[in-house]
Amino acid sequence: MDAAHSLFQSPEFRRWLQRVRAGEVEPVARGNQGTLWRYQNSGLDLAVKCSIGNWLTRPWHRRALRNEYLAYRQLQSLAGIAGCYGMPDRHTLVLEFVPGRPYRQASFTDRALWFENLQQLVDTIHARGVGHGDLKRKENLLAGESGQPYVLDFGTAIIRKPGRHPFNHWLFRFCCKLDNNAVIKHKYHGQYAQVSGSDLANLNYTLPERIWRWLRPRLGIK
Repeated sequence: MDAAHSLFQSPEFRRWLQRVRAGEVEPVARGNQGTLWRYQNSGLDLAVKCSIGNWLTRPWHRRALRNEYLAYRQLQSLAGIAGCYGMPDRHTLVLEFVPGRPYRQASFTDRALWFENLQQLVDTIHARGVGHGDLKRKENLLAGESGQPYVLDFGTAIIRKPGRHPFNHWLFRFCCKLDNNAVIKHKYHGQYAQVSGSDLANLNYTLPERIWRWLRPRLGIK
């Protein structure tokens, strides 16, 4: 992308990135695999994610960041997915900043419609060969300013490889199941006895989920 090349070569952005790495800029969010900063300049509003960790974990986090970049690139121009500018270096991923409210804090004028749109978005993500795998974390869902659902953070995503790759294809299908189950869980607030209609047809517990559902009441976990 020409815009990405111009951004990564701009003295302002490079100086800002140096200040980030020197600890002079306060992040807007911290996660298990990376820390997020917001860059605003010359009409740009960007989310800049940098890998974190010590000598033992940092290589894994860099790999997750690269995987996230590949997922965003495969989902480019899809409504509900942040635009991706790319990686100026192996430690940094630059995305469009999406204004809105985290799912945990969002209010909906039509909750059923919002989840219908979210399911359509998840179906399209899967159709493009990406399984998110971590949608049960509410932090990975966002309600945009226009009400559009957004899916965030593809660090653990599985990207379906073309050709014959049985294990990769099995992992991809497994992630798709997890994603669909997560949408249903959020929609019904975890009250699975209330699931009905097409949602009931889509609900397909994975083996780990079945084991966990069996263990929870026996461990006294609600």
